[in-house]
Amino acid sequence: MPTIALDVSADVFDSMVRNPKWVNDDEAWKTLLATFPPQTSTYAYQIREAVAKRRVEGHPYVFLFAVRDERVQLLNLS
Repeated sequence: MPTIALDVSADVFDSMVRNPKWVNDDEAWKTLLATFPPQTSTYAYQIREAVAKRRVEGHPYVFLFAVRDERVQLLNLS
């Protein structure tokens, strides 16, 4: 199963795993993007692209690994 390591705050990580709609839904993405610090918006788009790529490849789930807190969460891409 694919694992994507993320260097984000605990609050951003929690928002990402709480609602996976941000991967495909632009409105949900805008809401999530607002939780990122402004200087990290490019990184946020890279995260979204990496997760979306795994979905296109047919993976129903990915593990998100928060490197700051050393936490792992399963994200449902279905």
